[in-house]
Amino acid sequence: MSLSLLDRSEETAPTDRAEGRDQSAGPASGSKPAAAASPDHPVGIPPSGCRVLLVDDTPRIRTEIRLLLEDAGLTVVGEGSHGAEGVMLARELRPDVVVMDVRMPILDGIAATDYITRELPDTRVIVVSAFEDQELADAARAAGASTFLSKGASATAIADAVRSAAGI
Repeated sequence: MSLSLLDRSEETAPTDRAEGRDQSAGPASGSKPAAAASPDHPVGIPPSGCRVLLVDDTPRIRTEIRLLLEDAGLTVVGEGSHGAEGVMLARELRPDVVVMDVRMPILDGIAATDYITRELPDTRVIVVSAFEDQELADAARAAGASTFLSKGASATAIADAVRSAAGI
């Protein structure tokens, strides 16, 4: 894997979290549009204040996680199908939390977590796996993951982990 695939584009400078996010790029393909503006909630910032990016190579799993997070009042701003795409979407969308599968093609979730947590220190990553493996959990935490969860965790546990990582 070449690092050039993941090199940051110098065309867009990151926006200051306190001033809001740049919405000119629009939502990533496959994601739902940002929340509508109101006096209390600016465009792109959901009422919960938490923007979530999902990265998993299985579309069915992404859909299940997206639905459970939306049912819990959280906003999914984008979805990626492999780690390299997750890194690129995280750079573009600046989510508060990334829910990242551990085993994926092109770039695995551990390496993608490392890239994201180094480049976007305000973004938290929750690594999920079908495998309950202490070595994977340790590797995820060493890469900067806030939490390591089993894909078999309850909907409540996953939503609570996202809220906790986001500080809400």
